Amino acid sequence: MTFRNSVIALPVHRGLRRLAGLGILLLTGTLAVIGADLAVSEAVGRKAALTKIEPEYPAMARQMKISGQVKLAASVDTEGNVTKTEVLDGHALLGSACSSAVKKWKFKPFSDGGKASPAVVSLSFAFRM
Repeated sequence: MTFRNSVIALPVHRGLRRLAGLGILLLTGTLAVIGADLAVSEAVGRKAALTKIEPEYPAMARQMKISGQVKLAASVDTEGNVTKTEVLDGHALLGSACSSAVKKWKFKPFSDGGKASPAVVSLSFAFRM
């Protein structure tokens, strides 16, 4: 992660392009967050997770032999609570299970310049039969 003034530049995850409406600008393959929530990578987000509830394989998805990966973005407030999730990629049944589980996660609060800051954490989950 590179910090320059109040701009954070991170590589763009193709699913995060949907976050452009949240004040995130796309500039030549980089995410620039200006005056918005911090963009947190999956590795950093998982390390900061204090409580992790793993998603359960939905029974209907198992019956239908649906497998695959789900990518989502979780909005985290200044106290480390997940306030919102958005499925960026993956089957709807699997995405719903991931959203339900991640909404129960608790994170160590993220900070920007020593001050607690809201963040958007990228997460992915794999469902295999």
